[in-house]
Amino acid sequence: MVAALEAPPVVEIPPEVGLAIDAGGPGDAAGPSTAPPSEPDSDLTSVVGDVRLTRYVDEQSGYSVLVPNDWARDQPMANTPEFHPVSEYGGRRFRVEVAPVGRVPGGGQKLKALVDSDSCESCVGAGFESPESYAAVEATKFAPVKGTRAAEVAAKGPGGAVSEILASSQSADGRYYYYEYRTDGIYPLRFFGVAAIGPGQVGGARKLSRRDIVKVTCQVPEKDASEADYELLRAISRSFRAETATP
Repeated sequence: MVAALEAPPVVEIPPEVGLAIDAGGPGDAAGPSTAPPSEPDSDLTSVVGDVRLTRYVDEQSGYSVLVPNDWARDQPMANTPEFHPVSEYGGRRFRVEVAPVGRVPGGGQKLKALVDSDSCESCVGAGFESPESYAAVEATKFAPVKGTRAAEVAAKGPGGAVSEILASSQSADGRYYYYEYRTDGIYPLRFFGVAAIGPGQVGGARKLSRRDIVKVTCQVPEKDASEADYELLRAISRSFRAETATP
């Protein structure tokens, strides 16, 4: 059974990490734009339906993503900001997770290269072979994937929670994995995600080519969701940009 996330305290956004209002886009200061070739680069602001969004830039970790203007930011743990509508806990929300993966073979750009990494024990079995495999691994963190033996067993138990992969794809250059899945149980949830290799933390890690995996996970309870909610969360995940890691 999938439980709703508890509400952590709201914290202020540090001045060096926040909504980009007057600065350039994620690639302006350090070189050309890093948007996936298959996706047009986003401006600092955007509109999805009747929701206005502004690009949030984390210079320390080297990524950016569009955030609805009237959403709050929480900090449940280090390097994991969460965003949600004010006073809406357990509803629409998304979080950004940053985890170190060390040196990445092949120039440090493509997720698939992590399969051959000797410096990332956590990458073993993490699904980096393909967006389909990665989506399955991510969905399994919430419930077994439909069609597997584990899901058959889970379906017979209390709650009967299982996951179903709805979509998975990658950008033309292989840098971004996009995926959508849902959990079906007592509390059905819909998820929209994207992952990419980040340039590493500013300072020694980045200079030594020690990279991060940066992942955005959007979620919403299906019971109260509308197509507009799905469209918004999908747009948020698709707006994610990671700076190009320099070999």
